[in-house]
Amino acid sequence: MNRINNFGALANPTSRMKFNYKFIAFAFLLISGSQTVFAQSKEITLQDAILGRFTKFGEDRLRGLQWVGGSTNYSYVDGKNLMVASVINTKASVLVTIDDVQAATGAKFRSWPQLTWVDADHFRFSAEGKLFLFDVKAKSAKTLNSFPADAENVDIEYTDSKAAYTKGDNLFVSINGAEVQVTNDTQWGIKNGKSTHREEFGISKGTFWSPNGSLLAFYREDATMVTDYPLVNTDVRPAKLENIKYPMAGMKSHEVTVGVYNPATKKTVFLQTGEPKEQYLTNIHWGNDDKSIYIAVVNREQNELKYNQYDAATGQFVKTLFTETHPKYVHPEHEAINLKNSFLWQSETKGYNQFYQYDFNGKLIKHINTGKIIVRKYLGVDATETKLFFTGNHADSIDMQVYVVDLKKKPGKLGVYAASRLTNESGYHDQASLSADAKYILDPFSSPAVPQKVNLLSVDGKTSVALLNSKNPIADYKFGSNTLVQLKANDGTLLHGRMIKPFDFDPSKKYPVVVYVYNGPNVQMVTNTWTTGASYWMYYLANKGYIVFTVDGRGSKNRGQAFEQATFRHLGQEEMKDQLVGVNYLKSLPFVNADKMAVHGWSYGGFMTTSLMTQYPDVFKVGVAGGPVIDWSYYEIMYTERYMDTPQANPEGFAQASLLDKAKNLKGNLMLIHGTIDPVVVWQHSQDFIKKCVESGVEVDYFVYPGHEHNVGGKDRVHLYNKVIEYIDQKLKASDNSSAKAN
Repeated sequence: MNRINNFGALANPTSRMKFNYKFIAFAFLLISGSQTVFAQSKEITLQDAILGRFTKFGEDRLRGLQWVGGSTNYSYVDGKNLMVASVINTKASVLVTIDDVQAATGAKFRSWPQLTWVDADHFRFSAEGKLFLFDVKAKSAKTLNSFPADAENVDIEYTDSKAAYTKGDNLFVSINGAEVQVTNDTQWGIKNGKSTHREEFGISKGTFWSPNGSLLAFYREDATMVTDYPLVNTDVRPAKLENIKYPMAGMKSHEVTVGVYNPATKKTVFLQTGEPKEQYLTNIHWGNDDKSIYIAVVNREQNELKYNQYDAATGQFVKTLFTETHPKYVHPEHEAINLKNSFLWQSETKGYNQFYQYDFNGKLIKHINTGKIIVRKYLGVDATETKLFFTGNHADSIDMQVYVVDLKKKPGKLGVYAASRLTNESGYHDQASLSADAKYILDPFSSPAVPQKVNLLSVDGKTSVALLNSKNPIADYKFGSNTLVQLKANDGTLLHGRMIKPFDFDPSKKYPVVVYVYNGPNVQMVTNTWTTGASYWMYYLANKGYIVFTVDGRGSKNRGQAFEQATFRHLGQEEMKDQLVGVNYLKSLPFVNADKMAVHGWSYGGFMTTSLMTQYPDVFKVGVAGGPVIDWSYYEIMYTERYMDTPQANPEGFAQASLLDKAKNLKGNLMLIHGTIDPVVVWQHSQDFIKKCVESGVEVDYFVYPGHEHNVGGKDRVHLYNKVIEYIDQKLKASDNSSAKAN
């Protein structure tokens, strides 16, 4: 999973439920406007659909597109060339070639490494364990630092070109090529400088350089007190036990502290984050100087957040700037953003993720209330810090646009600031970037009708130049139509879904359906993008004669706090209701064969698949559940306890969501799939379900991928989806034969 959720059981049979749905469909063919359906003649293969997504079927892009230093020039990579253009002259020219860079550095690489511009004439990049500074005018380079080839989690500090990295579970720093070992923990279960809390709360790394580069904050996770969980490596003879630390819901969790290392003194102090030790230290952020460090400290119950300031030199607690509480849960995922004399904080505690401006004493300057516009990504502010730029979406929409708020203007009714939309075209503008002078926007985006487009926009609206219009990468292939639909949940909540039809769709025929499901927290499946977020294997499946359908029910992401928290303490219940809204919509369509419906999902979607198959056993004839959560008491603490509380505090909710006692209800054909060394949803989940099926005399199918973790990747993914599709094919055809015999 990204992280997973469970489905509980609903007592009401489908026939008794009332479905109030009203849908609006937006249909489009995935072909360019100049082409006809008949031009699409090439068949899609499953291998190409999975392995060729970004090669054979990849959209044209301006790769590595970024602003150059503090200028209004921008650069991107075109093959071997680094191209540059400006807002004045958008005709790009070759700045340097990859051969120039390799000749100057002696480094060898097949494609351009990631570049960071220092100014208009210099950029940095790392390759082969070295950090280089390249002079584009002189076409020369110098080595700024180096680090070992086996270094992991490399974090470059660009003021003095220091590098922090890990080897094993310890933290190291390199300065001018000289390595210093910062930590020396040898006990298994302790790790330093790595992401922690199982990468919840937006945590993606374990080291944090101060603004001036004089100090390094880092996570130290002590999991020695956490129960060992056995994974077995069968790639060796004999098989080898490889334990991991896996804190299950309601059990002992790990303890995390934050160290601050001073490279000048080679000393480390630890922040006095206090008791209880089982708490979450999230969203680490430095102040504008190198003196203060701020942490959002979340209690284990995850219903209270304290934004604390600490003295970086001594580690002492200074003060709590503000506190957030919520009767269900708080969910911080973004570190603060420093302004000159204040900072911006993102929070959804008042319904939608929005900005809050505080001074460094913790006084709230203003809540930048943008109504139902949900903040998705901070882009920047102008020089006066009165215009705030961000990407966001309206709570009822599935697109993403670029907005600006003028903080000089007073808010309107109900204290809402007017968010002016700067992007004019429908779609998903998730990669926008703001120029240093806050006057221009580079805007790569896609939509269901646009594979990829890049616009250069001026904030004042006077400039709009298309830098790229991608050709349709699938114009020559048989891809069916992809339709966006809007439905209504039983309580009137708007739901978004999509439907993929076969290339040779015939409205006079009846088609079987495969519902692809996830519907878990922090994930959105249906977006206003090219293919609407659908994977290309779904088009391959549709061409085999299926309708492929997905709906994002309540509990999923980017619709506001109430939408996601609707599933609190009873995962699976509201989600199943919303999936059945989708099912009943499908049944209303004249071209759908309501007697031949299958459901498939992975991770939380595997949980949903198994839940639907066991709690609405007459709806789906076939299900394929990958990496499914079967009982939430066996899933990890951070995710589970946010959405379910502990098994001790919520026994009814855990019992309702557990599928172990519901295996006996299974009627249709269900196959479970699991990776044998899955460290996210451990293998025990599906094994326990199989055991319950055996005890109940219920037939069930099972397939494992030896040596695979939570997701089956690479070429083995082709095998996986061939297995999924063949199973659905065989079992739905078998249901036809059994019906014929019965008649």
